[in-house]
Amino acid sequence: RMGLEVALCARGRGHEVALVLGPVCPDVYRQALDAGCVVRKFVTVEDLQRELASEFACSDALVMCAAVGDFAVEGSAEGKIPRSGGPLSIRLVATNEILAGLCHEPREGKTVVGFALEAGDREAVIAKAREELARKGCDFTVVNTPQAMGASDSCACVISPKGVIVPWSVRPKSELAQEIVKLLELEKS
Repeated sequence: RMGLEVALCARGRGHEVALVLGPVCPDVYRQALDAGCVVRKFVTVEDLQRELASEFACSDALVMCAAVGDFAVEGSAEGKIPRSGGPLSIRLVATNEILAGLCHEPREGKTVVGFALEAGDREAVIAKAREELARKGCDFTVVNTPQAMGASDSCACVISPKGVIVPWSVRPKSELAQEIVKLLELEKS
């Protein structure tokens, strides 16, 4: 939902937008197309990495609202595994850090906004998000709480290497999207 809101806001302000979407409800896909966004679909971490690398190469900015997953199942089975096969164990392996990989490529003139989903007291959350911002190499990080998942509102702030630049507030995701797009526009002016 957050990615869609950023895309709709940017399109509404006259920007060209490519929206990379995982498996979502058809209405999200349709809203993006109706707004004039180019929509790229992905399913796996590898798909997302490929689509983002392609789109980022010809873009001025990247807003990475969600991660596809920090872990994936190691290996795969062809077809359905029968229940009669007995108890199963799965092993989870870390996925690639797509955003960090993109940020550490040469990207002169490109602005990157990442997201961090954190729980805890605000000072600790900000400290952890600042570490991630530096490690990944983003220009900005939107810090939000787990309550944002699946909700129309988000309790969030935006940080840069200089500190909090958009204060904590509970606001509709559409309003948070406006703040993000304004930051991107200021970076380009």
